[in-house]
Amino acid sequence: MRLYLDTNIWIDIIEKRPGWKAAAKLLLNIMVNGSIVVSDILLWELRKFSGSQLTALFAPFRCERVTIDVSERQEALRISRERGTSLADSSHAILARNHDCVLVTRDKGFSALSDIAKSYTPEELL
Repeated sequence: MRLYLDTNIWIDIIEKRPGWKAAAKLLLNIMVNGSIVVSDILLWELRKFSGSQLTALFAPFRCERVTIDVSERQEALRISRERGTSLADSSHAILARNHDCVLVTRDKGFSALSDIAKSYTPEELL
């Protein structure tokens, strides 16, 4: 299984916010049975954390790094304007779809993007 974890899931784990234990348990499962997709947008949203923190966070996983291309960026911009979603969330949904990933998030705003990429909470995937 390939998972694309939205920024809020990573921050839950780093800052031990509510729900972090379920997210951490999902990550343990991913170590054994899957991989994660890490995008340039995700890394940009995590910029408040140091490079060493992020390296340590991603080190245990099989990671695939992806970048958003021009056509994906244009689609994300159009969708964010039409649906009132953030450009980052629209981009995450498009990248999850285009890279055949399961999108994991707690952000309710992704319901407006469910036709692009269905999203799940960590608890739903455990």
